[in-house]
Amino acid sequence: MSGLLLWSPFGEMPLDVPPSANESSVSFLRPSVSPDCSSLIRNGDAENGGSTGYSGWLETGGIISSVSPGLSGSPTAILLSNRQNSFNGPAQFLDSRCFISGLQYEIMVSYKLVYAVGGAPFQCNPAITDTTLAGICPRGTLQIRSINGQNTNVTYLYPVASSVMPAIASTGNGFLYGYFTFNDDMAAANSILFVVERANKIFNIIVDDVKITQSSNVCASPILNADFEVGDNRAWYSFGNTSLDVVSPGADGSNYALRSQGRSQFWASPAQNILTDCIVVGDKFTISGKIKLEKNGKPYICDPGAVWGKVTNGTCPKFSFKVSKGTNATIEDIAGLTGAWNSSDWNTLNGAGTWSNDHKVADTLILHVSKVEANVTIYLDQVFFGSNDNWNCSGSTGILRNQNLETGDARYWTGFGGAIVNTIPGGAGNTRTAIAASNRVVAKSGVGQILDSACVEVGQLYQVSAMVKLLNASNGAPMDCLPEATYGPNTCPLASVMSQSLGGIASLHPVASVYNGTWKSGGQWNELRGYFTFFRTEKDAQTKMFVFERAGPGLTLVVDEVLVTPISLGSTTSSSLQV
Repeated sequence: MSGLLLWSPFGEMPLDVPPSANESSVSFLRPSVSPDCSSLIRNGDAENGGSTGYSGWLETGGIISSVSPGLSGSPTAILLSNRQNSFNGPAQFLDSRCFISGLQYEIMVSYKLVYAVGGAPFQCNPAITDTTLAGICPRGTLQIRSINGQNTNVTYLYPVASSVMPAIASTGNGFLYGYFTFNDDMAAANSILFVVERANKIFNIIVDDVKITQSSNVCASPILNADFEVGDNRAWYSFGNTSLDVVSPGADGSNYALRSQGRSQFWASPAQNILTDCIVVGDKFTISGKIKLEKNGKPYICDPGAVWGKVTNGTCPKFSFKVSKGTNATIEDIAGLTGAWNSSDWNTLNGAGTWSNDHKVADTLILHVSKVEANVTIYLDQVFFGSNDNWNCSGSTGILRNQNLETGDARYWTGFGGAIVNTIPGGAGNTRTAIAASNRVVAKSGVGQILDSACVEVGQLYQVSAMVKLLNASNGAPMDCLPEATYGPNTCPLASVMSQSLGGIASLHPVASVYNGTWKSGGQWNELRGYFTFFRTEKDAQTKMFVFERAGPGLTLVVDEVLVTPISLGSTTSSSLQV
C-alpha cells in the first residue's frame, strides 16, 4: 500500500490452501498504529463507500452491494441479496480498541425489507419472534468470536437492537434500536461482528444510517424513551402476547403514547429491561407513570380496592418488576394507582422502593404493567424514575412516604377494600392537606400504602401515630364513633398491616387504635397510636400494605400526619408504650 501503515478492518479469514512457507521463513510484523475511533461504524450511511459503494461492510451469506437511492432520501444504502437463510445479513467488524469496558453504547439502524423476487417492499411485524414465519423483523446482534487455528468460533451472540415498530407499509422502511454494555468478554474477544439478520430469506435486507455511539447519559434513568416523544417505541417491547404501537396524542397534551392491545394474559404489556449496570444497591427510587385502559373500544372502569388474586378482573393496574436469576423468577409490585380511577382520562401510577442486590445481580430485571385482565387495551406514557435520596425508612418520617400529604396530592397512597382516595384541604394541626377515603361500602376498607420490602424488619419494634376523623359521606358533617365497639356502624378507625400472597386472602393485623380509648367529638382530630412488630408471614407476602380501615361503613375516613417509625425498646418506658 505504497508504504502506508493501515489497520486491517478484520483479520480472521482463514486461507483455503495452506501456504508453502513455514514459521521459520515468514516474519509477520504488526504495525504500531492508533485506531481510528472517529466513528464506531465505518461508512454507516453508505455515502463513503469508495469504488464499490459498500466499503467497511461484508456479509454472513449472500451478496453485498450498494443500492440507490438510500432510505429516507439519502443517495445510497447497503444491500444484501441472494440470502440463503434467515441469519444471513450485512455485517461489519468492530474495532474493540475503540470501546471502553463498562460503558454503554446505543445502536440505531434504518432498514428496509424487499422481496428478492420482484423487489416489492414488505412490512414486517416486530411482535413475531418465530424465525420460521415470514413476518419476522430483522434484529441487530453482536457475535463475539474466538480464533483457534483455522477455526472461528462464535462464543457469544448478543441481540442488541430490535425493530421498534412496524415498518411503514408503503415503503417497508423500519428502524432498529438498542443498547448494550461493552463487557470483559467483548474486550477479550479476537473479533466482534455486528450483523443485521433474522429476516426471512425470501427478502433482501437494505440498511442505512447505521450508528453506534457511546451513551454518556444512559444512567440518567434506569429506563429509556420514558415519554415516547421520539415517536416510536424504542427500548420497549412486547411482554407476553400483545402488540405495541405508538399513538397520538399522549398524556397531558404530549405528542405520543404507547398502546398495548390484543393482550391474552393479565401480565401482557409493554416492558423494558432495567439497566442494572446503573443500579446502586441501597439507593431509593421513585416511579410514576400515566395510564388509561379500554375494552372493546370503550373506557374501562377498574376498582381501586379490588385485590388481584382474590378477583381476576376489575383490578387497577400496577407497575411491577420481574426479577429473574437462573431458573428463579419473582414478581414485585412497585407502584399503584394514585387517587380515584378516572375511566375517561389519564390516571397516575406512583410508587417507590429500594434498589436491592437481587435487582443488581438479576439476569433480567423487567419493568412491566401487571394485574390488568386480558383483552383490555393499555395506553402508557410518561414513565419516569427518580431518586428519593432524602427519604430513609429508618429516618424521622418513618416507613411511609408522603406521610403528611404536604405534596398536595395522594402520591404513594391508594384505596383499600373498594374505597376511593382523594386529597382534601385542611389537614391536622392547621396543615394544608389531608387524605380522604370515600365510597367505603364495608368496614374493612379505607386508604393505605404499599410497603417497601426493604423497610419491613421482622423483630423490629415500630411506633404508630396518625390523626384521623370521620365525615358523613353525603354532607361532610363530622361523625363520631365508639372506641369500645368491635363491629357495626359505630366502630372507630384502626391502623393495620395488610398482607396477601398470590391466590390467598388478605390478612389484617391491627396495630394502632384510638389513643387512651377516648374519641373527641365535634369534628376534632383524633390520634391513633400503637406499637407492633412485623410477622415473618407479612415480610414474605407478595403484597403488604399499611392501611387505615375498620370505621363504620359508609363514612368517609380522613387521615393525616402519619408516622410509622422503628424504635429501640431500650429507649421507651412502660408509660410511653401506653395505647
